[in-house]
Amino acid sequence: MANNAAVTVDGREVGRAQAVQALAARACPVVHKNPIPFKPETDTIAQVVVQGRAAGRLLASDFLSREKSFLSEVLDSFAR
Repeated sequence: MANNAAVTVDGREVGRAQAVQALAARACPVVHKNPIPFKPETDTIAQVVVQGRAAGRLLASDFLSREKSFLSEVLDSFAR
């Protein structure tokens, strides 16, 4: 979870840590290195970003029941 983000060349959002790692490796940051980051909004709510695009908000208490719904995007990013 991080509240800091960077923008990729295609206009998507990527975590600041992934952006810095890419720059250190002399590569362009891509969303597939962290396909489902969460951005905290409150103590119990986070914004969900799916492959660089905001996809809604999620209560912490709902995470375990929803985590499998993100699997296809994670597998897609892994394949890339």
